[in-house]
Amino acid sequence: MMPGSSTSRIRISADVLYQRVDAEAVLLDLHSERYFGLNAVGARMWELLAADVSIGAIPALIAKEFRADPERIQDDLAALVADLLQAGLVQQV
Repeated sequence: MMPGSSTSRIRISADVLYQRVDAEAVLLDLHSERYFGLNAVGARMWELLAADVSIGAIPALIAKEFRADPERIQDDLAALVADLLQAGLVQQV
């Protein structure tokens, strides 16, 4: 289940550094000193979250960019957001 409503937004923690590495990305949590890797789709989701795009708008954007099933993207986004929230890398606003 997607956190909050489709208009929910995510705020990136100030303690997180983001670096693109080719099509993928690496996140570094400065607080815990842990690294997290994102594939190309996850990296794009992160960029949209960081750009303050609403959670509800992201699946359609990603599905169009990657020519993927929007329902699958929505499920993947929900899992990513849940993992990011649990790790303390983002907060729901």
